[in-house]
Amino acid sequence: MGKVLSLSFERAARDTMGLMFQVEECRYALQGISDLPTTLPDTAMWCLLDCAAGDIAAMSVDLQLLAGLIEFQTLGCVLKNKAPERAPTRVDGSLLMAVADDALARLSVDLEGDPHHAWAQDYRYGAMIESKRALVLSLLAEQFHVFSLQVSLESGAKSGCIQIAFPVLPDVSEAPVEAEEETAEIEAFQSEIRRAPAVTEAVLARVAVPYSRLANLAVGDVLELPIDCLNNLTLEVSGQVVLAKATLGKVNGLRAAKIRLPASQEVKGHKPYDPVAERPDTPDEEILKETEAFLPEVEAVEDVAVLQTPEEETEPVLPEEDIEDFSDLDDLDIAVPQVAAG
Repeated sequence: MGKVLSLSFERAARDTMGLMFQVEECRYALQGISDLPTTLPDTAMWCLLDCAAGDIAAMSVDLQLLAGLIEFQTLGCVLKNKAPERAPTRVDGSLLMAVADDALARLSVDLEGDPHHAWAQDYRYGAMIESKRALVLSLLAEQFHVFSLQVSLESGAKSGCIQIAFPVLPDVSEAPVEAEEETAEIEAFQSEIRRAPAVTEAVLARVAVPYSRLANLAVGDVLELPIDCLNNLTLEVSGQVVLAKATLGKVNGLRAAKIRLPASQEVKGHKPYDPVAERPDTPDEEILKETEAFLPEVEAVEDVAVLQTPEEETEPVLPEEDIEDFSDLDDLDIAVPQVAAG
């Protein structure tokens, strides 16, 4: 891995700048995030490297090495004298970005298909950070693969160190077996539930019948049902658990139940069910016809007195010859008392 990383930077500097970039030594260490502040130099250019997966790596470049890269891009050569110390700028970061992105892209191509080094793939230059403390606080992982490259520019004109810390990724293959077993148990339980039989009964009405009558029930006997049973059908499961209320009717010539959702399951845009407002004045005509077909025929009975309610009473019709012709009220000598309006 260290050799691949070294070659990536050497070829990137050669192809993008034409610079003789030689990695003289590469060291590797696995360190925790608490060790990074002591590993990274106190004066350097610090950068964040990001990738599409959201992982964040870190990179530091010695100031003398950075000065040599800037000199070669601006002057066309690397000066042998020591460069004055100064704080890195955003311009320095943009000049370094071309070499860093090319080197990281070459590294990803060389490691493509290698699952053991997936943690070093698909990175690119992200942003320059002003301090080492801010750099460490920006990192998310707990452990890092740290590489230290000792670099020489133009046969030793300037030299310095580049350090890159790649985050250690969790090994997916080491996922706990218990989680897989729990998932399998849940799927098996759901499969059993889907195959379980479920019976829903439509109950028209429940009628209380004395045991003496129940014991003597025979074919053709008629039981009286509540008058509103057609509009108060219940859908029940075992144990008389009511799922919903319904109204009995017909669809395409077949008996059907129109389910009425309770207020808690009311569909947006629909008004809550009002049994008084929605109850029809008379049952469905087709249902009445079907009900009459099951009723036994009753022979006509003559001379049956029919009692009429006061609302239904009508004035009796008598023969004209039996009605006496009364005179007008004006011809009668009747003293009518005066009643004061009050």
